[in-house]
Amino acid sequence: MNYASPHLPRPRRPPPLVSSSATPLLLPHSIPLEVAIFPTSVVCRSFYMELLRWPSRYRYYFCLMQPHAAAAASGTPDWRQRRACLWDLHAGESVVNLQELALSIRNVLEMKGMARGGAMLRQAWERFSDEHPTETMPAAPLLAMRVTSAGGRFSRLIDGVPQVGFMKVGYATESCNVYSNKIVVVDEAHNLVRSRGQYAGHLANLRELLTEADDSIVVGFTATPMQNSPREGRHLLDIIKGSHAPAGDEGFLASFGCRPRPSYPRSLPEGVPEAAHKWYAFAFIPRAPLENKFSFHS
Repeated sequence: MNYASPHLPRPRRPPPLVSSSATPLLLPHSIPLEVAIFPTSVVCRSFYMELLRWPSRYRYYFCLMQPHAAAAASGTPDWRQRRACLWDLHAGESVVNLQELALSIRNVLEMKGMARGGAMLRQAWERFSDEHPTETMPAAPLLAMRVTSAGGRFSRLIDGVPQVGFMKVGYATESCNVYSNKIVVVDEAHNLVRSRGQYAGHLANLRELLTEADDSIVVGFTATPMQNSPREGRHLLDIIKGSHAPAGDEGFLASFGCRPRPSYPRSLPEGVPEAAHKWYAFAFIPRAPLENKFSFHS
């Protein structure tokens, strides 16, 4: 079954370059790093598997970089024949080592070696555009991490610089906050405001960093924003809004529930399986204003 058009627009030209006699040509820091935070490493792996199952620029980019792995995942020697299809990673010829496949797509989407000094190398975009003129490269690296790691080693600074190289992309030195100038999506966001025993310190650190992050888009998803006290929901919303948010909560909160048919009109695009309608999420909407700062490619 096809779930997306096999045709994509031609790649956009990169933003104006930044250069000096001592540095390579770089793309500006305004291109945000994309971070997805999940409860466990198993859920992180499932996230990468879903990126492989569904058509998107992330999957196309991975397939172009790793055609042999793409052939195994798609179940056909030429993945392009099933470019716009939903891939079943557990059926027929597409049965592969899912752990190795998840690690492979993670490494590709991190875009290792394509950044220097916290900025993306323009040459990487130009090389991709020359080699694949009809394709569009994702605008920025993407990484999924555990919530405890997000408040642990991924948040640490050494001499004012992120310890983990991936977090240097877009890092604003003056902020001293690795989550400034980032797109951050938090799954099971209620974990931010609940004790996790030995990881309580990591979560407290992550709460503070997300709250104080500047020029970021932070989105949280949870089906249980309140468990022990109404204060949990209030605290969680304040984290997502950030410390510099305007007064009031309007525009920061939305809910999506299971809506039985035929009582409600269809709200999902044609082609999305009916089973996808049977989930419930309570979503905190990104902090505003966005000011058209970011370029999204999904």
